[in-house]
Amino acid sequence: MELITGKLLIISLWTAISLFSTLVIVSRFSTMIQQPLTAKLIADAPDLNKLHFIEEQYRILIGVTSIGVLCGILLFPTFINIFSRAIVQLSNQRGSVIALFLVHFI
Repeated sequence: MELITGKLLIISLWTAISLFSTLVIVSRFSTMIQQPLTAKLIADAPDLNKLHFIEEQYRILIGVTSIGVLCGILLFPTFINIFSRAIVQLSNQRGSVIALFLVHFI
């Protein structure tokens, strides 16, 4: 029983690391998309009162980003619970995502 418990612990650990890595990739991808958009904002700013226009746009951008961060903070425990349940279910299905979907959705 000790070997099985240790094996499940290692599988759960690697699954958690994999899910965390997926979230990190998504967050870095969103940053990669945001950078060209802000560069385009500066390039397309009107010549008349350019600094004021960019300042207003950045205030909006920072405000929306702050709202997104607050939503992320509030929803983080929910995602932890969902991922914890997913890890347990994946260990019950021996790591097969396809078998997990077949059991729960069909």
